[in-house]
Amino acid sequence: EEVDLEKVMTMLLLHEIGEIGAGDTWVYDEVGKLSSFDREWESVKKTLALLPPEQADSYRELWLEFESKADTPEARYARCLDALAPLMNHLLIAPENENLDSLTKSQVLAKKAFIKEESAELWELVLDLIDQSVAKGLYLDK
Repeated sequence: EEVDLEKVMTMLLLHEIGEIGAGDTWVYDEVGKLSSFDREWESVKKTLALLPPEQADSYRELWLEFESKADTPEARYARCLDALAPLMNHLLIAPENENLDSLTKSQVLAKKAFIKEESAELWELVLDLIDQSVAKGLYLDK
């Protein structure tokens, strides 16, 4: 499937605008997730209001395409990349054996499972990153 990488990159950057104003909600925070869309949407509208109207409208549409989990190749690919970033960051930055929330391998796999449906190659990367994280003591091997 052909993917417009410029659109993907723009979606990923715009996605962060919502989190800048509203804060990033941890993927395992089920209560915070209930209101994260609305909080981030307010941040996006406020920030994009500073742009010329046509550009702001275009960016709002891209943000909504990503956040509403639209079934476009770009939105699906961007969501995969967005889900990979914390795995890589956690593995590279966290000290050994730091697992303050007692996360398990199976919990992380469940949150990232949608990637398997999108790309076998990216799923292999997910599995490798998680295995390395288990070896580093960042997730329990359950």
